[in-house]
Amino acid sequence: MSQLDPATVAKTAHLAQLEIEGAELTRLAAELEQIFALFSAINTAEISATPPLSHPLGDTQRLRPDIAIARDMMPSIQENRRPLHHRPQSHRMTMHHDSLKTLAARLAAREISARELCEHTLARIAQHNPTLNAYITETSDHARAAADASDARRSKGEARSPLDGIPMAHKDIFCTQGVRTTAGSKMLEHFIPSYDAGIVENLAAAGAVMTGKVSMDEFAMGSSNERSAFGAVKNPWQHEHVPGGSSGASAAVVAARLVPYATGSDTGGSIRQPAAWCGITGIKPTYGTLSRWGMIAYASSLDQAGAFAVSAEDLALILNGMAGHDPRDSTSSAQTRTRFDDELNQPLAGIRIGLPRNYFRDLNPAMADTIHAAAALYEKLGATLVDIDLAYSDAAIATYYIIASAEASSNLSRYDGARYGHRSAQAKTLQ
Repeated sequence: MSQLDPATVAKTAHLAQLEIEGAELTRLAAELEQIFALFSAINTAEISATPPLSHPLGDTQRLRPDIAIARDMMPSIQENRRPLHHRPQSHRMTMHHDSLKTLAARLAAREISARELCEHTLARIAQHNPTLNAYITETSDHARAAADASDARRSKGEARSPLDGIPMAHKDIFCTQGVRTTAGSKMLEHFIPSYDAGIVENLAAAGAVMTGKVSMDEFAMGSSNERSAFGAVKNPWQHEHVPGGSSGASAAVVAARLVPYATGSDTGGSIRQPAAWCGITGIKPTYGTLSRWGMIAYASSLDQAGAFAVSAEDLALILNGMAGHDPRDSTSSAQTRTRFDDELNQPLAGIRIGLPRNYFRDLNPAMADTIHAAAALYEKLGATLVDIDLAYSDAAIATYYIIASAEASSNLSRYDGARYGHRSAQAKTLQ
């Protein structure tokens, strides 16, 4: 029998949405070769004089001599007959499809280790980021160290939270101690903060594994992630399309399953819009819920940190780790709740959901149908739908730009080349 071609095994695995390569591919090809050899031996065995089994084999009984060849022909398979969570790589190659909640459960059950999950994540980043252009700075060594620390805690029964050992990415608007923070601008290309932003601290304390800093429209001013000084980011579903912005890269890395979740910021839609354009879930929490300490400011009265994940359930677990009062941020709410998953499965009876009728006047019919279908589902689950009219919504965009532009002018005045920004050694004038 000719040797089974590893390329054929890889192609077959790909059809099953499995990614197998390297030593794992060689091992599986060899085991399949042994299985086929066993089938061949069975097909040629003389069984006409062999009586059929009339009772189950007991635990102490041995295989019949004429099929005992199986034990000799398949030593590696016999050795690998262990519980699923001890088996080698093949069933783990699709970890990136698991939700954050599922990954947390698998880590808790010791089915996978944080280091294994980290290496799988870093391999996907290395494979797909050159196309997406989502990461500005990768922190592979930092991620491995954090993953190893998580495994050490878990081995002693000291896991900090469901986020402990889970890889993630930070929007490059949040300061990270010792790791450059650019805000998507050449002005801060070499800026290395000496402190962590408030939410970065909180997530690190929860055990998060940071894989790097992802791109954004420069200083969060944009809605397509084409206006980063480090190049445009592509939508993982269709590379000719944009992922939205300004947190477009955060949405892209989650949609591409490079990481289970990522942080973002939202001033006028910079989480909600890219989440929609990339087909995932994003949340801009109520202002004051998450600390703005260490978040590079655009429009301070509108900016709010948030997150991206594949589901509302995952986002609730993430907010549990991100939230908390921060005395360094004067707008941080002292009443911030720190458990966002307690009411996820509560009935919707008594919840009133407003549908602003003026928002539907010029809306694309397909989008309107989608929104109405979602509203109908909420109604079926017990919520009450209420038609409302937001009389002054037509002035919202103009008002937003007056406030945002004024606050941005103040916040960005610090990038003057003296305190931050680029200085040219050849400059002879102030021009």
